[in-house]
Amino acid sequence: GNKHHKDQVPKLREAEIKDLSDKTSFTSGKIASLFTHFHSISKLRINDGVIDLNEFSARLCLANSYLTEKVFHLFDANYDGGITFKEFLMGLSTFLSSFKSSDDSRSSKILSIAIL
Repeated sequence: GNKHHKDQVPKLREAEIKDLSDKTSFTSGKIASLFTHFHSISKLRINDGVIDLNEFSARLCLANSYLTEKVFHLFDANYDGGITFKEFLMGLSTFLSSFKSSDDSRSSKILSIAIL
């Protein structure tokens, strides 16, 4: 059986955190925080550890539309219909790097309004 309690957030291993930190602009602490946030989104509809289009749309408070699907597929790198935590993190990292400016707080605010 499943050793995790239904509402318990799984833990990332230190090696996973280091690997993700090396591949993105996020610190280990931010990765852990984003993992908790990812998990809360991924169980909005089905507690399966991935974010599907309906959960993604619900979190953004948008109806499923052509545009929502296009943004979803920017995160769903392998087009399997679910965003894994790694895809989520890589997508956020790409999103943030496209908003790089001298005002990092502005980038953070845009990100938090749009995704978080």
